[in-house]
Amino acid sequence: MVEKKTEELIVAEYKLHIHCKECASAVHKHIVQNSGVEKVDINVESGKVIVKGYFDVKKVQERIEKKTKKKVELISSKFLPKEEKKEEVIELAQL
Repeated sequence: MVEKKTEELIVAEYKLHIHCKECASAVHKHIVQNSGVEKVDINVESGKVIVKGYFDVKKVQERIEKKTKKKVELISSKFLPKEEKKEEVIELAQL
């Protein structure tokens, strides 16, 4: 018996004021603490943050705003096509 799991990968882009590497580090720390976040890319010069994973876009935005006291703008969010993943393969042996 093969069990499959389907989920949608989310790629969200946020914009906020990040003026130094320390700010970027603090933002990164608060984002990765959200469950389902797999990857975070931060561009200090443009102030853009790209988050990838299986998470709630609004919850991440609210958490960044709450923890950093900065206004966060959601620029875009995309749902990538569903992937079928083999989560677990279970074989039953007959005795």
